[in-house]
Amino acid sequence: SFCSGEKGGEKKDKGGVVEGGGRGGRQGEREKAPPLQAASCLFCLGGCTVPTATACGHVFCWDCVAPWCLENPSCPICRAPSPPQQLLSLHHYAPSRALTDFLERREKDTC
Repeated sequence: SFCSGEKGGEKKDKGGVVEGGGRGGRQGEREKAPPLQAASCLFCLGGCTVPTATACGHVFCWDCVAPWCLENPSCPICRAPSPPQQLLSLHHYAPSRALTDFLERREKDTC
């Protein structure tokens, strides 16, 4: 989501909000971290009521991924083997700040 609109250390998200980059800010000033969001299903793009991870680590709604894996025992995103017996329900799941930072950096590097 931070692929376009980057220049001078600034990142622009899809909503057009600009986040300060590493340059041009005051010394010692820290960016305010956005609140952590509940898991989003990569299949239906809605919020997960019962977040469930495949063997490869992608997170989906149980109601989306369980029928998929019964029919096609692979991840709907990367097609890695994901038999239904290996689906992992993630109770009380919330992505960590370190994870969201890592995923944003990875997305930026692949754009």
